[in-house]
Formats: sequence, structure tokens, C-alpha cells
Amino acid sequence: MIYQKREKSLDVWNKEFETGKWTQVFEAMDEVPRYSVVTGYLQSYRSNAAILDLGCGQGMLLKYMQYYERYLGVDFSEEALKLARSLTTERCTFIHSDIEVFTPDDRYDLIIFNECLYYFDHPLDLMERYKAFLRPDGAFIISLHVREASEIIRQNLIQSREYAILSDVQLTTDANSWTVSLIRPKA
Repeated sequence: MIYQKREKSLDVWNKEFETGKWTQVFEAMDEVPRYSVVTGYLQSYRSNAAILDLGCGQGMLLKYMQYYERYLGVDFSEEALKLARSLTTERCTFIHSDIEVFTPDDRYDLIIFNECLYYFDHPLDLMERYKAFLRPDGAFIISLHVREASEIIRQNLIQSREYAILSDVQLTTDANSWTVSLIRPKA
């Protein structure tokens, strides 16, 4: 299998967020199991963690989170971030940037790629780049919609031998299927 990223322009993303398409999708009951697993990993791996959410969209994950030290969400869609900023607190910040070029100014306990890795040409290179911004014993949480591109990313992760998969959950609802993984770089 050859990996091929999913194509979608910034204009398309902005229009979809502006018209509410993603609000309808992410607020659907169908999404609750996936967000529950992601936040379960957040709470059980490192309580009160510093979290970097890459490709955060409109910040829906925050609606499911309770305990965290600080949260930084990064997305390249200004329309998504307009929605996300309504959730801002003193521990929560959103930044408008392309995550392929964004450089954090701190380190994090958990870095999340929630439904976004398959939009990049080299998803493992992106993870490798962000590995430097994990605190000691930090980990990635990766949520992937089940499709061929996702399976290629997962197989490449396993074959790279650079990461240990600490936990893997496969979810299926009436409308969707996902794999949510907790992954830590090997020492």
C-alpha cells in the first residue's frame, strides 16, 4: 500500500467551519465515544497534563476535558479558531498556524493528533518533529478515522520501531470507525 494524503485546501476548511459543517459533525452523538477515549488517555496517562493539540479545529476536545495544567490548540483555519476561542480560559490558548511549520515555545506531557495526520505528506516526519517538544515520558495521542491511509500510517509507525504503542482502542459506531492510540517514543 502506498500512502497518499487527503487533499483539502485552506479555503475549503474555512468555508466548512464558517458554514457549521464541522460543528454538526463534532457535536453528533456518534463522536462521543472517540472523544471519551482521547480524554480517558489524557486523564489516565498524566493527570493535570500540559497538552498540545495539533490540528485542534474548533477546540471540541476541550468540551470533554476537565483536568489539565494548560492547553495549547493549533490550527491553520482561522474560521475554526474563531469558534475555538469562545472556549478560552486562563489555562487555554489557541494559535493560528500551519502545524507543519509551527514551533512550540515549551514542552508538553501529551501531544494530540486528532483526525489530522492523514492530511500531511509525511505524517511520521511530523511526529518526529514534535517529539522534541515532549516532556520526559511524554506521549502522543493519535486518533485516526479507519481508512486505508490511516492503516498505512499505523503500519509505518509500527515498522519504524521508534515508538511504543502503549494502548490501542478501536471504536465503531453506526456511522464511523476509529483507532485511538497512546504512543510513546522509545528511549
